[in-house]
Amino acid sequence: MSIAERLRAFVVLDSFTLQQLSSLGAIGSERRAPPGQVIFQEGEEARELIFLIEGKIALQSRGSQIADASAPALVGEMGALRKRPRIATAVTAAPSLW
Repeated sequence: MSIAERLRAFVVLDSFTLQQLSSLGAIGSERRAPPGQVIFQEGEEARELIFLIEGKIALQSRGSQIADASAPALVGEMGALRKRPRIATAVTAAPSLW
């Protein structure tokens, strides 16, 4: 399955054409990680948002889990869109693809 087809699962992108989804996919990079991989840290500058395609991410603040996100999910958008530091640490809770 192409990245554009995988991005169709995201409600926020449901009005995008396949060509637009392909363009969006082309500017990103695909990553895989086992459970326990830190994706970003609380307090870091937010430079990207995460389209979680497969897996699960735990969101932690000050050492406590505050939320989790299961695919398909958009993670880290608040900081990326507002150009603010990350308010949580994101850690994979299952084998994940984003």
